Amino acid sequence: YASSFPSAILSYNFTQLRQAKLSYSRRVTRPNPFQLNPVPFREDERREFRGNPHLRPEYTDAIELGLQESRPWGSVQLNPYLRRTANAVRWIQLVDENGVTVSTFDNIASNQTIGADLNVTYRRGRLTLFGGGSAWRYTSDAANLPGDLSTRATAWSARANVTWALSKRTDGQLFANYRGPYATEGGSQRAFAMMNVALRHKLWGDQGNLSLRISDPFNMMSWGYRLADGRVIELSERRFGQRGVFVTVSRNF
Repeated sequence: YASSFPSAILSYNFTQLRQAKLSYSRRVTRPNPFQLNPVPFREDERREFRGNPHLRPEYTDAIELGLQESRPWGSVQLNPYLRRTANAVRWIQLVDENGVTVSTFDNIASNQTIGADLNVTYRRGRLTLFGGGSAWRYTSDAANLPGDLSTRATAWSARANVTWALSKRTDGQLFANYRGPYATEGGSQRAFAMMNVALRHKLWGDQGNLSLRISDPFNMMSWGYRLADGRVIELSERRFGQRGVFVTVSRNF
């Protein structure tokens, strides 16, 4: 098959520190082998995954606006966008006649996402702060699939990375990320959160480090979903087992 992929970008500098960019692009995403593999895989007696060898590539048209302003203390970036995808490949879950939850991939007619992403960098003295967040409105047309799994959802996420220089050789860092729950085709995703805390001390000048990292200190990291098909309501939650304390010594020669 033959496809065209036009793109264009318009950039304007209001000042040396303030810039705006408007762009349009069309791109293709083809299924990967994992999504295409039809061999069933049973996680347990209640859940099964199988790929879909009939998946077609998806085409996305995107209009994006980028606004950036630099300041002595840091920078601010705001990126509103509109993306529309035809033949969108989506993760689909359903319950078969035996009560087993089957997870697979399929093409829905189209989906559309309207949203914005905000990033802020702040530096002052020993403090460096990177924060950001996203909010988007998702709409999908899945009338081509059995049961019409079309959905609409509003979702948001927030992230932060804070670094504090305790001394010239030692610094501490906190990273946190949160994504709120949102509806999907045939169900919904639970909220997701993660956090890491770390200390780093330089050794041998700048040739080595001693680091202490605490992963998921409050045991928040998990993933889950809610599935409802009119007959069955299924709730699932999984832990990643990432909670722990890690000590690392590195040396460059």
